[in-house]
Amino acid sequence: MSPIPTDTHRAEFFSAVLEGAMIFFAALLILREAYHGFPAPRALDLRIEGPIANGVPPCALSYSVS
Repeated sequence: MSPIPTDTHRAEFFSAVLEGAMIFFAALLILREAYHGFPAPRALDLRIEGPIANGVPPCALSYSVS
């Protein structure tokens, strides 16, 4: 008895190509920003919201699990 025929190879191929293209495009954008930002660096905008948003949920989760 043969397995159920599924023709997903083509979809998987196009998905992999699309994902690779998006990663390549993101890398180009990062390099462009680095190239244009190197001669004229910007000051960092350090606010408290970022560390709070990234630090409180993991602490709360670790507290609730233990």
